[in-house]
Amino acid sequence: RHITLISHGAAVISVAAWFIWQAVYSAVYPVSSTEGYEVYFAFQQNARNPSFWLIVLITVAIPVLGSIAVRALRIGFGASAITWTAKNQRRVNPDAAQCV
Repeated sequence: RHITLISHGAAVISVAAWFIWQAVYSAVYPVSSTEGYEVYFAFQQNARNPSFWLIVLITVAIPVLGSIAVRALRIGFGASAITWTAKNQRRVNPDAAQCV
């Protein structure tokens, strides 16, 4: 409900910018300074590995799954708790029902 076109666009742009940055950075990194720290075309080599893409998908999915879990808990438990609270407030103080 609160996820809008703007937030989807920002997420897609952020992920795309990361991929572009990795591709450019690994391509322009000087070969002479990679002793012990392999950067030159490392992204292009890792991109051929299926486990790399699995990790990328898991990393992107974790925040989304957390958001879905919170929303499911609110739908599953939130509505009944709010209804129960409103009914009890009406029993104790009939005027309190107007506040809910």
